[in-house]
Amino acid sequence: MNKRVFLLLLIIFSVSQFVYIYWERHVAGELGLALDDSWIHMVFARNLSAGDGYSFNPGQPVSGSTSPLWTLLLALFFTVTGPSVWTAKILGMALFLLSILVTYKLAQFVWSDERIAIFSAILVALSPFLNWGALSGMEVSLYVALSLWGIYLHLVNSEKKSLKRYSSTLVLTLAGLSRPECFLILFIVWGERFLFTRFRRQKERFGKVAVEFLPHLFIFAVLTLPYFIFNLVTVNSLFPSSYAAKTGSGGVFGELFQGDLRGAIVAATIKPLYMLIVAIGTLLSDNPILSLAFLLGIIALVKISRERERKDLWLLPFLFLLIPLGMGLLGHVKALGQSNRYAAHLFPLFIMIAVGGIFSIPRFLSGDSNLTQKGRKTLYLFTLLVISVFGVLALTQPYLSKIIEEIGPHTGLTHVSATDIQAYLGQVNLFLKFLLLCLILPILLFSVPRAKGRYEKQAVFLSYGLIVLSLLLTTRNNIAYADYYAYNVKNINDLHVATGRWLNENIPEEAVIAINDIGGIGYFARREIIDLIGMATPDIIPYRLRGESGIIDYFKTVKRPDYLVIYPEWFPLIDSMEEDFKRIKEFKIDHNTVCIHDRHFVYKVTLTK
Repeated sequence: MNKRVFLLLLIIFSVSQFVYIYWERHVAGELGLALDDSWIHMVFARNLSAGDGYSFNPGQPVSGSTSPLWTLLLALFFTVTGPSVWTAKILGMALFLLSILVTYKLAQFVWSDERIAIFSAILVALSPFLNWGALSGMEVSLYVALSLWGIYLHLVNSEKKSLKRYSSTLVLTLAGLSRPECFLILFIVWGERFLFTRFRRQKERFGKVAVEFLPHLFIFAVLTLPYFIFNLVTVNSLFPSSYAAKTGSGGVFGELFQGDLRGAIVAATIKPLYMLIVAIGTLLSDNPILSLAFLLGIIALVKISRERERKDLWLLPFLFLLIPLGMGLLGHVKALGQSNRYAAHLFPLFIMIAVGGIFSIPRFLSGDSNLTQKGRKTLYLFTLLVISVFGVLALTQPYLSKIIEEIGPHTGLTHVSATDIQAYLGQVNLFLKFLLLCLILPILLFSVPRAKGRYEKQAVFLSYGLIVLSLLLTTRNNIAYADYYAYNVKNINDLHVATGRWLNENIPEEAVIAINDIGGIGYFARREIIDLIGMATPDIIPYRLRGESGIIDYFKTVKRPDYLVIYPEWFPLIDSMEEDFKRIKEFKIDHNTVCIHDRHFVYKVTLTK
């Protein structure tokens, strides 16, 4: 990368981040963080940097984070700067800039085209979700940078005999410690490396290839064992308390461990398919111009892999299939998290492939890289299949809910409500619409007869026209998303942060507070916290699974709080027990964009055992 390109990317990145910070100050009135979960990281990091251990309540160790590397990194910087929102933001911004630069390097290696590398990096710098992630106080930029870097190192170094061939395992393991979904990338990369190494060297014994793989396992074990041991010691599980609190038995293994065969059937079938549709649909709907070129980019990538005899390039499109399926299989059910934060690493890859498709248009129009007759027939049949499925769904959708109600008691579908099915069908319809959109460009291009040189100028004009439209659309979306981000911060400040500050000023220092959203309140209240969800208080999880009566039993038999802060919609029974839980303060927000509900109450607890 030359200095001019770096300067260009730096300017675009800086202007984009400045717009977000400026609008945050304008809307929220002060700096803040975009999620309550961001403040949870801040509490853990503050305690760790102050010598109080990896804990939410000082001196009470608990593995309440699925992103330990981000928490440790924050704590390291806090030892120098002190706990600060600016520290979290600057660290996120620096890692976002690294993500942009790694996107450039990865695109340059894959496509060997400077234009694709530059425009891919620019579009990543303007991505609304990644700009949000950089300033949110969450681990988004860290795991995006590490996952992209790990993929790049895998492609560049996998065939080398030096120690560099282990670098991707090192970086992707760190990515997994930043966001657990990234362990899926590591396992996919291992599978690709092991399988293709075996196919390339068929004469060698399986055992010899397996022995060569042992250093990768050793690196993984050295980096992850301390984390797993800490989880075992603190919450008696290989996984942190946040996994049990938020995911619990949502994955296929959790369902099987609990002996729920029906739940396991759903977790192994419906949930992975749903996550795949949600993830691909979200990527395709992010930018319709890029959606037009995404499938074309996959076709071009497959052709490049054949020309270079680099089968490992097939890894990139397969990630879009395997990662969402794995997320669904292991517990994620309905969403990709706020601002798609669980799948942010897929956006740079999507952009890179789509931009590659746009700049491959001249090759396809000239006939230099056109499909064979068999390839065209496959494309047309696939298009016909998508249209047919869309038509069948459109015709049968009104009857599907009734059918599921009838067959549900006899199948694993008992875990899926009628509302879930309607939401599922809505995602399917959206997915199919955008899939049809991304089929348009390949069909048009491959329907044009081979004509070397005849359409060269038109093809170049079309490529640059599409990339300019894509840049304009992404820029517009990014500016609009800055407003959404700013209101995220305002909502968290006005509800959670304001509650924490009020508690800090109005209740005794020795008071214990039970809370259902612990981040902002816990950071500013500076009191002992009982986490009703279970991340910071894992021993409450078995009680919580019994519902409100279980929570009340916990208060009576294990630990009674002095104050309670809850959404009344979550705990209607407790809210109705006026003699035991007396409302003393209400906090309410307008224009709610990120909080689960727009109000919560502070209660004085007078419950007796």
